[in-house]
Amino acid sequence: MWLYVVNLVMAAGVFIFGLVSWQRTDAHAYLYIGIGFLCFAISHAFKLANAIVGGDGIAWLASGQPFDWVLIVVRIIGYLLCLYAVISAK
Repeated sequence: MWLYVVNLVMAAGVFIFGLVSWQRTDAHAYLYIGIGFLCFAISHAFKLANAIVGGDGIAWLASGQPFDWVLIVVRIIGYLLCLYAVISAK
């Protein structure tokens, strides 16, 4: 469970610093990286909520149940945003 907490805090931190850096420099790469890490934070938040609530709560979303693809799509979007930020940075 602590792994999810650490990952959530770190991903949220990168999101916040990405937004602050984007506002200061107006470089969109920081914004895309920040939003990408927001996707990772959302994924970690669902995993953490499942660990706290346990079994019946939101297990349909955070465990290997039929809606596991939702977290996979959220993470893929996060990776694609970070990839686009790295490629488009000048």
